[in-house]
Amino acid sequence: QFELSKPLILWINDGLMAVFFFLIGLEIKRELLIGELNSIRKATFPLLAAIGGMVFPVLLFFLIVRLVKNRQVAFVTSVLFAIHPMHVESVAWVSERKDVLSTFFGLLTLISYKQYARQRSRAGYMLALLFFILGLMSKPMLVTLPFVMLLLDYWPLNRIQAGQIKSRTVQPNSGLALLRLVYEKIPLFMLAGLSCGVTFLAQKKGEALGLLDVHPLT
Repeated sequence: QFELSKPLILWINDGLMAVFFFLIGLEIKRELLIGELNSIRKATFPLLAAIGGMVFPVLLFFLIVRLVKNRQVAFVTSVLFAIHPMHVESVAWVSERKDVLSTFFGLLTLISYKQYARQRSRAGYMLALLFFILGLMSKPMLVTLPFVMLLLDYWPLNRIQAGQIKSRTVQPNSGLALLRLVYEKIPLFMLAGLSCGVTFLAQKKGEALGLLDVHPLT
């Protein structure tokens, strides 16, 4: 007499996973033999994108652990970041490698900035500046990163606390504290503005921008 000794859902899950990994193995074998991975030259970009897809969650986990000191929050956030469809497409599509590069340098920028904010390290600030430049060169979407840094100054870095800025020498009022935080980011804001201007001119020259009388908002 035929009998299923395990729950039906378990048989379905295990069966589907076996079929899934079998098909994935066949697809990888095909790509290695006659597809886009049959030579080092062809495989370079997909391989770099795949490495980026594995490295980014690790960098994000490392950043969140250093910011909030909570491994559980960092783990859940990095996992959700890794499986989000937008990030999967950036890794899967070679044409979207600019997303991979800009995200890589963006995370390194925030990690370096955290080091600067905690230890007042000039080397940390210079690294953050360098990674920010490389990130903008990869993709201009990082222009909002200086504002993200200001948010991090408020929380979780707590550089403004009870109307004061944590500093070794100066304890100004809340208004001057905010100005000081903005002042130290002037090079970053200037780079972001320059990137916006270059992007606008490039899009305009490429006729990617339209006038409002041609494309009205209503």
